[in-house]
Amino acid sequence: MANNLKGYDANQVLRSVFEVEKNCLRVCVVEGTTGGAGGFEVIITHINDSIRLGNGTDFFTSTYIGPKIGLDVAVINEVNIEDLDASKDNVAISDGTDTLEINTDGSINVQNTINTNSTGLKKYAEVSSVASGVETTIVGHTALAARRTFLQKISASGDNIAKYKVKVDGTTVDFKRTNFGSNLNADFFFDGEFNVGLEVGAGSTITVTVLHNRGGVSDFNGKIQYLEVI
Repeated sequence: MANNLKGYDANQVLRSVFEVEKNCLRVCVVEGTTGGAGGFEVIITHINDSIRLGNGTDFFTSTYIGPKIGLDVAVINEVNIEDLDASKDNVAISDGTDTLEINTDGSINVQNTINTNSTGLKKYAEVSSVASGVETTIVGHTALAARRTFLQKISASGDNIAKYKVKVDGTTVDFKRTNFGSNLNADFFFDGEFNVGLEVGAGSTITVTVLHNRGGVSDFNGKIQYLEVI
């Protein structure tokens, strides 16, 4: 093809650069090149080419997370999460490994973490020949450090009318008196939230004491009922 078209008229110029088979004009990129047949390649592939997005100063960046690459983004506008819709939105509850699952009826499955060993949930003791006017401990229990302990019920009884106290770390949390004309039993119920009981701190001591003021000595017994949650 001639490279000097100064002597051609317009029709001759068009015919000289027209590709009949492809029905198009032949062109070459002149700026930045010698104008030869090489020109600029404008076919972009994901293997050989890269396009940066930005404003000329700051550009989008990306980070590899495992085998995948993702854009580094920041939330500029406020995100409204007050009107979540269960039919369109999903908020998972997870510890990073296990995720809470909801059954089709809306219930959830839970693991029973309560120690149901009957010998570990009750503490019983007796005291004999308790002197008049002397406050005496009938039964006690110390909460384990590795578990949560909930005091549920105290039962106490004796041969004589008396005053019974329930204490946690030496502080009275409840007391009752028995009198002639009624039974000589005293029951304490600690119905806390969800009927679990009164939670006591790890290492705390629960004690049941008795005090009677009649002459002579008397025998008493008591039982502490509690829950230990792992």
